[in-house]
Amino acid sequence: MMRLFDYDRATSLMHGAGIDLILASTKSNVSYLLDYYADPCNESMVLDDGSMYYQSFVGLPSDRHMSSFFTPWIGEVGYMTTSRPWVPNRLVYGEPLDIPGLKPDEIPVSSNPIECAVKAIQELNLERGCIGLEKTRMPIDSYERLNASLPRARFVDATPVLSRLRAVKSVEEIDRLRYATVATEKAVRAGYDSVREGTTEIEFTRAIEVSLVEQGLECGWIHVAFGPKGARDIMARDTEAKIGEPLRVDVGGIHAGYVCDMSRVGVLGSPSPELSIAVEAVREAYQCVRAAVRAGARTGDLYNLGAQVMQSKGFALFLSSVGHSVGRDVHEWPYLLTNSNDYLLEGMVLTVEVELRQEGLGCINIEDMVLVTEDGSELISTMDPGLYRI
Repeated sequence: MMRLFDYDRATSLMHGAGIDLILASTKSNVSYLLDYYADPCNESMVLDDGSMYYQSFVGLPSDRHMSSFFTPWIGEVGYMTTSRPWVPNRLVYGEPLDIPGLKPDEIPVSSNPIECAVKAIQELNLERGCIGLEKTRMPIDSYERLNASLPRARFVDATPVLSRLRAVKSVEEIDRLRYATVATEKAVRAGYDSVREGTTEIEFTRAIEVSLVEQGLECGWIHVAFGPKGARDIMARDTEAKIGEPLRVDVGGIHAGYVCDMSRVGVLGSPSPELSIAVEAVREAYQCVRAAVRAGARTGDLYNLGAQVMQSKGFALFLSSVGHSVGRDVHEWPYLLTNSNDYLLEGMVLTVEVELRQEGLGCINIEDMVLVTEDGSELISTMDPGLYRI
């Protein structure tokens, strides 16, 4: 596997925060730093012996001359024979696996990943250093054990550093997001093209799922809302498609770990006058926000722009944002929120999203993938943002 992030930028961010080593522990950031993920790597999975939930760490020193490390579970070692993380220093934990006739590739260092991480930190002579943790998501037990094992270390929250590192995408990440978007759009079209009067939300969802799988993508989610039901509920039910009513969908297609997040509204036959007016308002607000996306744009200003356009059309935004960054996770920093003072950087990939919900009408949502460039933005999505006519 390859290293996707810019190590020089990571070093700069760590130095700015006074961090000597980042110790990432969530599936999201471990897979991001390594560009690696195996089926057993699931934070909600209990290990085979019932001793603990799965956990692993990636240690990333701010000094590039030091060795990064990874603490995988013994049960995932086989995956690394074909999907090798770029980090060579691997300290495996768990009970040894005895396979007759096979010599093990990796010998466990400990039965616990905390002990493996502590050993690696000590070997780097950073037991007195400033170590950045994912404090908001680390289990209390793990944090207490690290504190007890490294009493002279100073632990700080590395979440802001990791969020900012991930916000600017590499060329490879952008390529994956492009493919995810093209394939997800194809699946959305397949879903809409399967609709006839009486087609249920569940049947519509299945058509999209099949298309995603046929293209080699994972399905992250499909949120569906046919007709007035969408004002309150966007989960697939037995609700049937009816002529003139909104057929709203929000899909997350995942390619090589990277997510496309997009939304559209379709209609069977001719739209009702109320639907046409609402879609036009949402589309105008969406287009105004998208046109304002560029490096240096303030996120709060983008939200205010979308809100003002919707208000001028007699509507209000449903969400507290008009988009967010997207990458390995569907919701990444920065968020286009009211009063937020973050600024867009070249190389960020965002969704621009405007959503309206109205009782008696339903849910109207337009959402697209956008790449921030030096002098503006590039629309990664290719599907027309207007009503999809069936």
